[in-house]
Amino acid sequence: MKYQHSETENLKDEITHIESETRMILPGVQTLFGFQLVTVFNDRFAITLNYNEQVLHWGAIACSAVSAILVISPAAYHRLAEPHTASRRFTHFSNLWLKSSLFPLALGCVIDFFLIGIAITKNYVVSGIVSSILFIGFITAWYIFPLLIRRKLP
Repeated sequence: MKYQHSETENLKDEITHIESETRMILPGVQTLFGFQLVTVFNDRFAITLNYNEQVLHWGAIACSAVSAILVISPAAYHRLAEPHTASRRFTHFSNLWLKSSLFPLALGCVIDFFLIGIAITKNYVVSGIVSSILFIGFITAWYIFPLLIRRKLP
């Protein structure tokens, strides 16, 4: 497959892309975080999961909260540190925050997926294997594949 030559983005386009990417990530983070919080107040939560599993769920919520902090940080930074400006510093920090938000988001999803697996199968091994495959999928799609492509670009 042959691809067109790529171009360097100008500052305005780069900021537009950061805004679009943030708008794509944020609803997923918010939805996961909301479901994770609501789960704790469900009667079945205390019945189905033991104390250690409940603490693990709390860790998953913490991962989602960290992800939310990182996804929302570019907007907060721009409004407070550099209002009415567009800078390479803003794009640098925004890229860093958005890239960093994906790992805790993946981890929060995988931890809760593991706990759901335990609730359904009552089997730690099966839940662990399937959750590990999901984690590998996240890391491959969000980090490994893009970095491999980046290395091959001219």
